[in-house]
Order: sequence, then C-alpha cells, then structure tokens
Amino acid sequence: MRRQTDQMIHKVRLETNHKENIRRGLEEKKRVERTAKLENEVLISHKKNVEIDWNWQELEEKEDCKELAEDIELQVTACKKIIEDKDKLIQEF
Repeated sequence: MRRQTDQMIHKVRLETNHKENIRRGLEEKKRVERTAKLENEVLISHKKNVEIDWNWQELEEKEDCKELAEDIELQVTACKKIIEDKDKLIQEF
C-alpha cells in the first residue's frame, strides 16, 4: 500500500514538474517577444522623433503662413501617431 502511495505521489510530482516547465518555457518565450517588441519600438520611435525634430527645424524657415500651417498640422499628426503607437504597446503589455 505504501509503495502505491509513493508511486502515485511520484507520478503527480512528475506531471506537476512537467506542466511547470512548459509554463516557464511559455513565459520565457513571451518575455523574449516583449523585449524584442520594446527594442523595436525604441528604434522606430527614435527614428520618428529625429525626423519630427528635423521637420520642426525646417518649419522655422517657412515664410508662407498657409504652407506653415499645413506643415505644422502634418507634424501634429505625426506626433499623434507616435503617441498612438506607444499607447497600443502599453495596452498590449
């Protein structure tokens, strides 16, 4: 009787360990994917920020008010897009 109990306990432990290993593996995979997404977001965001900064500098040289207003609106739209992308990433995590 004792041997059967020990075997059952051993079997339960093996199954539990196996399930835990699978869970840990999945968590590690998700962690790696999140890290890759964050690193990608940093690179993309930096590139977009540099582009926006460059565009702001160019706007300082504009003299036509209508053209300036249109270009500022494009800048605002680009800034909103960056914020939306970051908000999506926040919601995902």
